[in-house]
Amino acid sequence: MGKKILRILRSPKFVLGLLVYLAVFSGVMTSLVNKTFTSSTTATLGAFGLTNPFGSVWFLVPLLALLISTALCALTRTKVARSRARQVRGMDLEKLAKSGVDIGSYSQNQMLEIKRRLHAHGFRPLQGAERDDDSFQVSGRSLWALYASPFFHWMLVLLVVVILMGRMTRAEGMLPVPVDQRLAFSAQKLSQPRAGLLYRWSNNPVRIGVSQLKLHNNVGGVEMGTAPRVTIYDSTGKALAEGLVYSDNKALSQGSLTVHYIDYGMALTVSLRGSDKKTLSKTTQTVQLDPNSPTGYTASTLTVTSAQGNVLRAVIQLEPRRVNGKVVTAHFNQAQANVRVTDATTGQVVADKLVDVGQAVALPDGTSLRFDNLNYYALLTVVDDWSITFIYLCSILAIIGASCALLTSPRVAFVGVTKEKRIVVVLRFYRPSSITTEELLAELQEAKPDNTSV
Repeated sequence: MGKKILRILRSPKFVLGLLVYLAVFSGVMTSLVNKTFTSSTTATLGAFGLTNPFGSVWFLVPLLALLISTALCALTRTKVARSRARQVRGMDLEKLAKSGVDIGSYSQNQMLEIKRRLHAHGFRPLQGAERDDDSFQVSGRSLWALYASPFFHWMLVLLVVVILMGRMTRAEGMLPVPVDQRLAFSAQKLSQPRAGLLYRWSNNPVRIGVSQLKLHNNVGGVEMGTAPRVTIYDSTGKALAEGLVYSDNKALSQGSLTVHYIDYGMALTVSLRGSDKKTLSKTTQTVQLDPNSPTGYTASTLTVTSAQGNVLRAVIQLEPRRVNGKVVTAHFNQAQANVRVTDATTGQVVADKLVDVGQAVALPDGTSLRFDNLNYYALLTVVDDWSITFIYLCSILAIIGASCALLTSPRVAFVGVTKEKRIVVVLRFYRPSSITTEELLAELQEAKPDNTSV
């Protein structure tokens, strides 16, 4: 049973099947990862463990199988490379005399010609393998490439390990950050947070701030669309990184944290104030365009607890500004909103008023709900993933290893003189080459004393 499992894991068809599955799964899940679904669709995805697809068993188990299969292949390739290296080191004159091809009688001129022709094909003498009397010599070309294939496979193993651990220790989510505000990178603040099995949210998270939103970002005469100016702060408020973020190729990175820009919209800020006008709490709600709403915007809902302990529900609806009954263009500081507050228990309306920015609606307990401001917000994707840099590094090293394995042809030539003064040669080519061993042997056999001039 165990041998059968090992045979399956080593099978190229099994590895190819895993690669196709992972490629299709990754492509489909990547296209769906930032989409908004209905509650029923979300529940269905959750039932199959796909709310965090790249942290689910559907991805991690096949990836683990690919890791084991690649490791087994790497061990096999390493064993072969070490065996070939031992063969090179273990060859001596006695073995050469038994297995070598006799190419003629020995003469100094013929040996010099053989060396010259081997040198012309890129063979170079190996240090410590030659004798002063020309009775035995070893020449090689690109013998270091014997380990190119094992190196490539071990880099693949390391790449899969990094991806596997990275997926289990990463977190990401969408963060709507209003201009001139900072939000913590935490599960409570993120929209659709996704965290790996081994990820632990920090008790002192970094904060993401947006200080500006450029609606028309022109770079070198090219319109790049909307671009927020994003700043990453540590838990003490120190700025760690800052820059404009736009398109998929212009992200902001700091350590393992990467910030991408998705979209922008409007956000209104409302504060609960005491009877002494001091702010008791403050919240910011995003506002979306809604063609089905009479006002053209979605309504924001928040829950407020009064001083008497009553739970109040406030619905804040942006209203287009009107002059003489006609809708007019207005700046954010001229925005208006209808604030309707009801008792969550009885449903009784306790306040209903149209207010401007800076105005408040009085509540029965003496507190008030104030419409502080309206501003833009930037919808950002924030990813905490230490493995990204190492994935690129392992990929580059794997490509280098594969290139060396495919584009180089390690080979070795053993030339010796027997007791009978006959020249014998053994050629070993470990990968396909522009010249075959038969062709090179025929060329060396032509190096006769009578055809050689010194």
